[in-house]
Amino acid sequence: MSLSMKERKPVYREIAKKYQKARKKERGEILNHFVELTGLNRSYAASLLRNHGKKVTIGGKVLKGDIAAKGRRPGRKPIYGEDVKAKLFFIWKVEDFICGKRLKAALDEVIENLIRHE
Repeated sequence: MSLSMKERKPVYREIAKKYQKARKKERGEILNHFVELTGLNRSYAASLLRNHGKKVTIGGKVLKGDIAAKGRRPGRKPIYGEDVKAKLFFIWKVEDFICGKRLKAALDEVIENLIRHE
């Protein structure tokens, strides 16, 4: 039996509440049912149910565990601005889209030639 994404979140939350209040034998039965329902790995499912709703303080910030919430990681900060990217793309195009390793090696000579010939 599989659940749609909208059906999963409330089910996860309710099962997690029951799991955290239950005794050891009951937790095993709830976990079996949860694994069967979701198809998740047993240890991962136990971790989700155990940590749902718990608050942790890290570096002065309070984080609350939520099964349904997806963590977003910040990506890398850009090294170069848009103007540099546009010029680099132009050079790459002039060099007939060569690979990065070869482009890096040829970059000094290509820039000198472009400046010389405007």
